[in-house]
Amino acid sequence: DSKRFMEPTPVEGMPGLLHGPGGLLSPLTPRQLANNLLAAALVNRLCANLMVSLGRVCEDYAAEKRVPAEELAVLHARAVLKEAEEALRLAQQEASDAETSLRSFLQSGELEADRQRHLQSVVGWKTSAQEQSCRELQ
Repeated sequence: DSKRFMEPTPVEGMPGLLHGPGGLLSPLTPRQLANNLLAAALVNRLCANLMVSLGRVCEDYAAEKRVPAEELAVLHARAVLKEAEEALRLAQQEASDAETSLRSFLQSGELEADRQRHLQSVVGWKTSAQEQSCRELQ
């Protein structure tokens, strides 16, 4: 744990040229130097692992983005078709419910002209919505 002078070493083939700190007192002890070397090795390994992981993530991300435009168009068209089918089913159900309400009102024998007009307009509206949904689906 003590600091020591680090003697320079002569370079072969070059007289008067020395390699090393030049006889200066090292600011770190040998233990501190070893700890620094170990920390540097660990940090370098962690960085290498991070680079490998980021490379794999980028490859996976790029693979997801490589979906051809035609396939994306087909997926979009299928979603639109599914929405249109659901809208048609809903319109058919609402038209059926409106017709049932009108039929039950007419069978009840009540004499409310406003209610009858309202139910008839609802049936007409729901039936036209159903026909429009059917045309859009075709």
